[in-house]
Amino acid sequence: MKNKVLLFLLKVILDILSILPLTINRFVGRTLGYFLKITHSRMYATAKINLEKCFPELDLEERSVLLDKVCKNLGMTITESAFVWRRNNNYLNKLILEVDGLELLEKHNSQGVILTGPHIGNWELITFWAAQHLNLAAMYRKPKLLSFDQFLQDARGKTGASLIAGEAAGVKTLLKHLKADGSLVILADQEPQQGSGVYANFFGLPAYTMTIVNRLLKKTNSTTILFSIIRIDKGFKIKLEELNSLCQNSKDNQFENNLNLAFENIIRQYPEQYQWSYKRFKTTPDGSQNFYYK
Repeated sequence: MKNKVLLFLLKVILDILSILPLTINRFVGRTLGYFLKITHSRMYATAKINLEKCFPELDLEERSVLLDKVCKNLGMTITESAFVWRRNNNYLNKLILEVDGLELLEKHNSQGVILTGPHIGNWELITFWAAQHLNLAAMYRKPKLLSFDQFLQDARGKTGASLIAGEAAGVKTLLKHLKADGSLVILADQEPQQGSGVYANFFGLPAYTMTIVNRLLKKTNSTTILFSIIRIDKGFKIKLEELNSLCQNSKDNQFENNLNLAFENIIRQYPEQYQWSYKRFKTTPDGSQNFYYK
């Protein structure tokens, strides 16, 4: 009963946010971000530590300015999700003002595509948009609130994408989908389950990194395309680029190092739009206490 009430309230809030004009929705998001900052929320604290570790070349004032922008963009990502989940497809497509690299999807569609990228800008849009061009499945992490799972699947799959949980059984389904010339979306910049990753360099630090992209490529004829969805005035821009630098047969985790470097290059262009509130370095190579612990 409690979960049903929470889900109902969530839908009401999302509906209210979704009917606001984008400028007002983003204003609400920036206000939310300001609240996250002044209350020293857990998201704020994590972002602050991540920026200190990943941008040691910035002085205290420069990092403070960046942290302020990060919090505001985090708030906008949260409020903009209402658009992605609740507004109709025509409205959402009008918000995508620029697409760079669409020809890559047309070029590789017949052999399967793995779209991968970091949690930057409004990454929630990628599944909605890409499913209109590809036979798409998306790997996702099931929410802790199980009653929210079906809502999430319906919201993210409204243009035809299938959502597949990133679990052992799910990986087999992903592989089967790729071998049938389907395509996948995998945001590969978060920690996988224990035993499903390797340590690779990310902003000069060891980060426990997914190996699933590499493993799927080795078993299929698919192509990896790097994506980013960046927040711009009055909407969003999508950029796609082929990741020719990745080598599936490389040793010493070089594939994952190259993939993380590709993510890092995007993030350094738009550091304020990255999801720094995530504890990317939570699991340490030697099992020692991570630097998030207080």
